[in-house]
Amino acid sequence: MLDKTFAGLLDQLHFDEEVLEWVRDALKASHADERREQEQAIERCQTQCKRLEDRLNAMYLDKLDGRIDNAFYDRMSAQWRVEQARLLREIERHGEAQEAYMAMESNCLS
Repeated sequence: MLDKTFAGLLDQLHFDEEVLEWVRDALKASHADERREQEQAIERCQTQCKRLEDRLNAMYLDKLDGRIDNAFYDRMSAQWRVEQARLLREIERHGEAQEAYMAMESNCLS
């Protein structure tokens, strides 16, 4: 009953084109900000992931050259690979959020 009453009230609302255009512009700006934040988060995660990969490669060379022992290499590489996996999950999560914003924008703001 309440749903029908509320729906009836919503049906009675009418906005002129100027108000609708203002709402569209505000939503587009908000979505642009969200997309930009997601892109920046992805870039930060990718940079950190690359830094860890570079460390792993350098540490492997140190292991081969005998500058570090196997136990240290195993411990640090395991730790850094766990961190890389976390970063990859973050990248995926931000990418999915970015796709959701783009889909919502195309559906709602067209």
